[in-house]
This record gives sequence, C-alpha cells and structure tokens, in this order.
Amino acid sequence: MKQATKSETGFTLIEAVITGVIIAIVAIAAVVMYGGFVKETRRQTVENLAETAAAAANAYIRRTGSDEGLDSAKLKIYFSNPDDFTVTIAKGDSTITITDIRHEIAVTRYY
Repeated sequence: MKQATKSETGFTLIEAVITGVIIAIVAIAAVVMYGGFVKETRRQTVENLAETAAAAANAYIRRTGSDEGLDSAKLKIYFSNPDDFTVTIAKGDSTITITDIRHEIAVTRYY
C-alpha cells in the first residue's frame, strides 16, 4: 500500500465547502451594502433637486416680489425623466416638495 506524501496535498471536500460558504456570505453582504448605497444615492438626488427647486422659487419671489403664479414651469425645473418626478408647491406654507414616484421618495424644502 502506498502512503500519502506531502506532494499529494490538495483541498478536502470540507475545506472546499467552507470556502464556498464564506464566499457566499461575503457576496450576500456586498449585495445588501450595495442596495443601501443605491437607496441613499436616490434619496440624495431627490434632496438635491428639492434644494435646487427651493432656490429657484426663492429667486422667482425676489425677482417678482410675490409667489403668485409660481409653478414648476416658471421655476424652469427640468428632469431627465419628468415622468418619474412630481413638484408640489404649497404657497401657504412656502414649501416645495419633490417626489420620486418610482422609488417613493419625497423631500420637502422651504423657499
């Protein structure tokens, strides 16, 4: 009978399974972290749009002296895909709300 020597080494089935499980756990953690990153990026985008819209509304009021007739068309807010966003202006509260319809994210800012 032949004895195993050091040169005949390799991975056992248990080592291969454990390595596969570790790789799967790391991959799952990466996917979850990526999903959180994407969600935060979408929220930040809507916040930036709301800040821009509030600044535009403020500039409109300074130029005209009133918020009468203020609407999203006069603010010249353009979106790359306008069907994904809504702009709501509450003149009584002096707020403007940008809503990302597809991802259900809404941000309100005062102008």
